[in-house]
Amino acid sequence: MQIKPFSALYYDPKKAEAAIQNLVSPPYDVIGAELEQELKSCQYNVINILFGKENHTYDLAAERLSNWIGKGVLKNDAQECLYVYEQTFNALGNEHVRTALVSVVKLEPYEHQVILPHEATLPKHIDDRYRLLDATQTNTGMIFMIYDDPESVVDSEMEKAKTKPVYEFVDFDGITHRIFRIFSATSIGKITRILDDRKAVIADGHHRYETSLRYQKDFPEVEGTSYIMSALVNVRNPGLIVLPTHRLLYGIEQSKVDALEKNLEKNFDLNYCNSEKELLEALENAADNSIGFWLPPNKFFIATAKEEFINKELPQNRPLNTLEVTLLHEAILPTQLGLDKEKQAAHAYIDYVKGTDEAIIKMNSGRYQVGTFLRTVKAGQVLQVAASGDKMPQKSTYFFPKFWSGLLMRKLSTPSNQ
Repeated sequence: MQIKPFSALYYDPKKAEAAIQNLVSPPYDVIGAELEQELKSCQYNVINILFGKENHTYDLAAERLSNWIGKGVLKNDAQECLYVYEQTFNALGNEHVRTALVSVVKLEPYEHQVILPHEATLPKHIDDRYRLLDATQTNTGMIFMIYDDPESVVDSEMEKAKTKPVYEFVDFDGITHRIFRIFSATSIGKITRILDDRKAVIADGHHRYETSLRYQKDFPEVEGTSYIMSALVNVRNPGLIVLPTHRLLYGIEQSKVDALEKNLEKNFDLNYCNSEKELLEALENAADNSIGFWLPPNKFFIATAKEEFINKELPQNRPLNTLEVTLLHEAILPTQLGLDKEKQAAHAYIDYVKGTDEAIIKMNSGRYQVGTFLRTVKAGQVLQVAASGDKMPQKSTYFFPKFWSGLLMRKLSTPSNQ
């Protein structure tokens, strides 16, 4: 992939008369109504650019952005550079530090096999982001990509840059965010050369990447459309954490739910547990091709697929077959519960829940007929599946934490960003 330094557009908290944590936000797709209103209480928060409830939202977003730049609330860096985005957080019982390189990356159609997707996207989300990009001519957030650098050369160069942060703050989830600059021409040259022959996989931000591809195709004459602002993380980085996304099912024909346990016995080994806590502990130590089931109110078991069943039900020689989410979506949901691909994509019947604690709370609400619990997909598996040309089922991965919007932005028309 081709990367290069750029001159970021970023906040001047003094001019905004607000702390940086009150000016930035999580990505638009994880913001609920209550958080949206809280963030909008600051007039310069980037959420007022990302979306709103007013008429002509996209035109208003562009007007606001221009107004903020005119007031000096947002300003361009005086010099091209690369940036380091560090996050310190707790997950899976431990503290982690994830370090990302922020640069502009050359857009590549997927068929070029340089930038690869790992999951499918929904057209309606692309239309929304397209209209925002067209109005604002700005990358307001970063595409999250992963790549493989076995020697961790890029990580070493980023560590050297961790001296004086541009920003540092702790968000409402206790995650510390820090931004640094890399000015050194030597470091920039070394990083650029290392990444030049690497492929990248989109971890988060498929809709925005595909929006930019479409926009570049529609308006090749517009400056800066051939690159996109991205945060790049080495799969060897110890802070690269992927959390499980569980599937809670509702609205299913009750007779199918009643028959599920007995039908699974034909092709799975079932191991029963006494509680949800025991289920989750047992799942972590279970054999490959295992999925946790919770049938309310209090039936819990691990279902481990028999090898002959996998060979029969799943196409052979696919890296996708190593994922238990594939087993669930291709060999259980359609055949046992009547959820074919169309129903799975319909945003009905399945609630996707990130993290175990929330899944347990929801299962105890009485709304769901079946709870299915999955283990974490490893970042290396994401690379393998993407390289094979396959795409994972929707919401197979939850890379934690998210990169926040507004910390660094990029105007397409800035000369250094072309």
